[in-house]
Amino acid sequence: MGFVPLMAVVFFLAYFLRPDFYAWLETKEGPVEYATVVVLIPGIVAGWFAFKHRRSIAGRWIGPWMILGALALFYFAGEELSWGQHILKWDSPDLFKQVNRQEETNLHNMSSLLGRKPKHLIEIWAIVCCIVVPLIRDRQGRLVEPKSDWGYWFWPTKACLLSAVLATVVYLPDRIGKLTGTRDNLPLQFTSELQEYYLALTLSLFMLSIWYRLRQMPT
Repeated sequence: MGFVPLMAVVFFLAYFLRPDFYAWLETKEGPVEYATVVVLIPGIVAGWFAFKHRRSIAGRWIGPWMILGALALFYFAGEELSWGQHILKWDSPDLFKQVNRQEETNLHNMSSLLGRKPKHLIEIWAIVCCIVVPLIRDRQGRLVEPKSDWGYWFWPTKACLLSAVLATVVYLPDRIGKLTGTRDNLPLQFTSELQEYYLALTLSLFMLSIWYRLRQMPT
């Protein structure tokens, strides 16, 4: 898991040592946006393979749960790339130009219901399910039976903890600045693209952890 904080460290060093490099990092359609898509791909693949191993446990819901997770990550990646527009550079159809605030071929820039609200829900999930719940379950120290304990598959493990903490922390200065009206005077603030990267990484690690545990189960 040593790679998890790498992107945050690069941002931190660039912010203070190489402002020109930092400006390039935080650009829209820049390296962080593509890195977000890259870290989502293993999670999508893991969701598919986890679906194939679903019969390792008794719960019938694990199959749909894995497909739903893989589709959510696929949607996340597609929206990040505007479904290929950022790569192939096509011109948005007139419909998207009229309703999309950035005139891109995606849904999350059409309204807060399709953009900010889902992101806020993922943020809450990261804090509650990836930070608070794993720490509580670990402190309880109770033994679980993977074949029958639904919580073993539903709740994230500590594999997601560090990325969830970073997803929460890196955007705190910007959020505090917005709430206090001091955003322009903050000595340190990171772009929302970095937070989206860590939210994507957290989701992907969640899927990978389920696939890994399913592979350890007898068929």
